[in-house]
Amino acid sequence: MKKIASFISAMTLLAFTAGLTSCDSKAKLARDIEGTWASTAPKKVKVINELDATEMSMIQFNAPVSGSESTDGVVNYAFVFTITGAMPPSDAIVEPYSFTATTLASVSGTWKVVDDDEVALDFDPESFSAYVDPAGILLRDNILSGENAAEVDSVKPQLSAKIQAMFDTQVKDYLFSIKKIDDIHIIDKDEMNCEILDKECVFHRQVIKETMPE
Repeated sequence: MKKIASFISAMTLLAFTAGLTSCDSKAKLARDIEGTWASTAPKKVKVINELDATEMSMIQFNAPVSGSESTDGVVNYAFVFTITGAMPPSDAIVEPYSFTATTLASVSGTWKVVDDDEVALDFDPESFSAYVDPAGILLRDNILSGENAAEVDSVKPQLSAKIQAMFDTQVKDYLFSIKKIDDIHIIDKDEMNCEILDKECVFHRQVIKETMPE
């Protein structure tokens, strides 16, 4: 009986110690990821009816109280998408055309460390925004001839609005499918290797300089 009691006591102590270690690991990850991180290379993604796109992103993890042992806080997530694809004829252009467009999308919400290498994300749908700059749209493949250069410029606002409408639905769905950042490894405090939607990503810490009032 004494041996059983000793065994139970040892197991209880082991479980308690493991719990403390887990809490310490979560707190350490929360401290390590706090700050602003930018991806180091474009990542291929599928958005807007499976059109080809590349994404560059920046993540900002804010803790409720700087230097505290909290394991949750506010997150801001900004993306730059460059999309290349083909569009069917429309009222603006009577022939099929291909294009390249760049847009900036952003969303914010909360983050929470759920494991020693995993952070859960909960984005606020009301925070989503995306903007397509008409001036940044490139119509390709000479689908419109040189004589119609003025027509190209004239249809860019309509094309921008059409792409914008698709971003407001499909790109939003893509962003909100990101529920976590997994397999996080911080290297030398300045590099973060991780997985987002089962894709390997590398981020570098950014130093944000604040302008002091004169």
